[in-house]
Amino acid sequence: MNEQRKLPRKKVVEPLEIIDPVTGDNLGRLVNITVEGFLLYSQNQMESGSVFQLDMLLPRTINGYDKVSFGAEVVWSSVVKETQSNWSGFRIIDLSSEQREVIDQLIENWEICEK
Repeated sequence: MNEQRKLPRKKVVEPLEIIDPVTGDNLGRLVNITVEGFLLYSQNQMESGSVFQLDMLLPRTINGYDKVSFGAEVVWSSVVKETQSNWSGFRIIDLSSEQREVIDQLIENWEICEK
């Protein structure tokens, strides 16, 4: 797979849940993130090309926000056969500038993931 990221991924150091705001379902936990995308570890298999409206619950209030809402597309997904869990790479496709700033502040001091 060709590396298409423009920004370095940051390792998630605080629990961040991804919620489907329509169903209220917790879709999984973030593993790494940039303001352009993220890696999700989940029990649910995600289909490449699927588009979701999602909420990321923040561990604390940042700039008055307790969650960040955005649209995201599944770029790839892989099943971990031993555990029947899934890794899915998402591209954020709809994020306001205010909420982008919230993510920037949240991950500002987090460690960059090694390749």
